Amino acid sequence: MECQHGYEILVDALIHAEQGTFQPQFVTAEKIKTVVTAQKLPTGVDYPSFPFSELQHIIVPHIYSHNQFLVYVLDIPLLSSTLFHLYKILPFPTFKQDNVFSFIYPSKGYIFMDSLKRQYGKLSTNELTRCFHPNPIQKVCKEEIPILSYILGNDCESTLLHPSSQNIPPTCEIRVLRLTKTYWILLSFSNQWLFVTPKPENLSVICDDITKQVEIRQKGKLALDTLILQ
Repeated sequence: MECQHGYEILVDALIHAEQGTFQPQFVTAEKIKTVVTAQKLPTGVDYPSFPFSELQHIIVPHIYSHNQFLVYVLDIPLLSSTLFHLYKILPFPTFKQDNVFSFIYPSKGYIFMDSLKRQYGKLSTNELTRCFHPNPIQKVCKEEIPILSYILGNDCESTLLHPSSQNIPPTCEIRVLRLTKTYWILLSFSNQWLFVTPKPENLSVICDDITKQVEIRQKGKLALDTLILQ
């Protein structure tokens, strides 16, 4: 029976490895912490300090058996001491004339910058999906994306994000489109929408069997929570 139980644990460990998780009888957060804190790291990098439930999403285990041993090899990413804020770039059209609107066409879908706005980089949607997601808010990405130093006017999106910027830099690519109906942009993690409309439009908001009429014009932000409280 003991042999059978050991075999089942071994099979479970290999299955968990295929799923990218650890076998709790062998690998715990305390064991990982003991091993990693005993190592001396280069300046500017550190081991991840996520809770164990989140740490499992960024550590890649490789497991194999050797004689009577079950061997774990863990790929643990080293994190830069600099944290970056990630922004999703959403083109927001601006009215020009006769239902024609202009907007800034982004080179990629996302940009990240440090808190001092001194460094930045850009990501496409495909590049972002290749990052690790320890939790719904934070991303851990391999150092495959170039990190650049900010220079005023040298890059469109980073210049627009910088607090010292006052004008649209000439490096921005401006495009135009014709709108015949309202253009909506849903803001993540909130019941809010940005809108641009070529003509006044009436909306009906229904909440708890109460209907409210709202008229929108030109451009702005619509907050559902505010409408409900009115």
